[in-house]
Amino acid sequence: MLCYKVHKGKFGNVLAVADCDLIGKKIKFNELSILVNPRFYGETKATKEWLLNYVKDKWFLSVNLIGEEAVSFGVEANLIDKDKVLMLGKIPHAHCVLVF
Repeated sequence: MLCYKVHKGKFGNVLAVADCDLIGKKIKFNELSILVNPRFYGETKATKEWLLNYVKDKWFLSVNLIGEEAVSFGVEANLIDKDKVLMLGKIPHAHCVLVF
């Protein structure tokens, strides 16, 4: 299950998606520590299939993904390149930004 949130901005929307089991957890890798904050990633639950359908006709300025299922969604939706995924220990993370 995925948790997501759309942040609406003046110049475009930001989509944040995380594996629900990571919400509220702190991920530590080397000297880096990331809180998978529910205020950013949201707590609205959705399946990967629902999100794939949801993003079909949407435009996002930025997409932030954390967790295996979230990154898998990003690859399937052609939002990110699987070769560009960062690993925070065993947790995949990807972020894309539209540049124009």
